[in-house]
Amino acid sequence: MAAFWYEEVVRTVGSRSPSISTQESYGYRSTSECRCHDDRADAIIRAATYHNYDYCRSVIWFSPEEHDGIRQSIATPFPRNPDTGLCSFNRLPLELLYEVLLHLDMETLFHLRQASSGTRRAVDSLMHYQAVVSHALSAFRALLQTGLASSVSLFNFYDVLCTKACVFCGEFDEFVFLLTWKRCCYKCLKDKEETQLVPPLSVQKEFKLTDAQGAQLKSLKTVPAIDTTKSTGNKSRSTLVSREQASIISGQPRRSHWNFPQNKRFNLKGACTLPYYNSRTGQVDRGMLCAGCLLALDNLGLFGRFSVQWWSKVCDKVYTQNEYLEHFRWCKQAQVLWESSDGGTIKPPDLPEAAHRQGFFGDSEERKEGCGIFPRKV
Repeated sequence: MAAFWYEEVVRTVGSRSPSISTQESYGYRSTSECRCHDDRADAIIRAATYHNYDYCRSVIWFSPEEHDGIRQSIATPFPRNPDTGLCSFNRLPLELLYEVLLHLDMETLFHLRQASSGTRRAVDSLMHYQAVVSHALSAFRALLQTGLASSVSLFNFYDVLCTKACVFCGEFDEFVFLLTWKRCCYKCLKDKEETQLVPPLSVQKEFKLTDAQGAQLKSLKTVPAIDTTKSTGNKSRSTLVSREQASIISGQPRRSHWNFPQNKRFNLKGACTLPYYNSRTGQVDRGMLCAGCLLALDNLGLFGRFSVQWWSKVCDKVYTQNEYLEHFRWCKQAQVLWESSDGGTIKPPDLPEAAHRQGFFGDSEERKEGCGIFPRKV
């Protein structure tokens, strides 16, 4: 009910952005540009940004500790000398072999690595595969556990890993919609009809699908989820399908009354985190939010003066590192946090609690680690 009320407020209050002069007069925007040197970038990010793990844990999520036990086995060949080779793959030129492997789906690739130490070494030698298992192991595991790994090739996986913009709005974010394997921001993931997931019986009822039409629907098995507000898990699993695909297969338009928020409650069950990998620089970006904007909302008393929709946009904005440094140049409250952090060596006294905790709910290990990024000053 609270979420529905909030969405109604956002729709009715208005979305007009305050002018630059208005932002400056209320202390949100700096009146002069703050130029930061490259050697200070990491310290500025440490002092004035945070990562909201509530978002991450509301989709398919795996604890980093779980990865530690499998990363070596899934990313490296056996240390012993190979006792079996590539079998019939030996007959292929090396370039053609790599091209074949690159276009295999992730499920086939996973099983191929288990066929022999020779095939394992061949797969592990691909830079695309190494990028996937090094930076996107959660997404790989999500594909396997939802039953969708057979629908995504290594080439497609790597391509989306190296894409940073949401397919719907063009904003950067760290999520991927598994059923279509498209990068998606959190807002679009929750709200877009194209990402709406429902139980099969729901679309059978709405679109009167025949058995043959129902068999064409691409489906996923949900992964046990974590309730971020209670830090508890839901171990039940179910099957979900795309309402958008059902509409296309049936040739019938979607019914508007099915678009209420309560009918979008399954959307997050078909997504997981996927960082952005810059193949040119090797840099990995998991996104960051501005603690300065959160401080402005908390301390400047501007919530009633600027629209709810505008505040939602600026406080929930996810930046890459380069994008954030551009934002920082004019964000007055982010500069306040930086100036009080002693060069990024201590926690700013006015750092908002949500930024310090890396989110609003729970006490995850990631939050504890995030809360300890500032060493004690000696």
